[in-house]
Amino acid sequence: MRNTVEMAEASRSSGKLYFSAADGSVWRVHDCVFERGGFRRVATASARATSRVFVAANGLKRSPRFTRGESRERTESRLEAQLQKAGYPGSEKFDAKGRDAR
Repeated sequence: MRNTVEMAEASRSSGKLYFSAADGSVWRVHDCVFERGGFRRVATASARATSRVFVAANGLKRSPRFTRGESRERTESRLEAQLQKAGYPGSEKFDAKGRDAR
């Protein structure tokens, strides 16, 4: 199987990035901002991105948040580390009106 950098290069014309994790799972990778209760895609490796969303073929999503100043590079080691620390985002849209006031 090709490494992530080769996969990124091969996918550049279509704008899609796929990552093969160490466990053999394959994920589509999106860089996103969270606004209006949901994720919105931005250009891959964009400094505007606040999260990276990994999506498996079965629809499972994992999403780590970027920390301030964290690199958005797409190397195999960086993507593997991000996938390992990623949580599972909720499947419902965020509704601020439904939350208790503090």
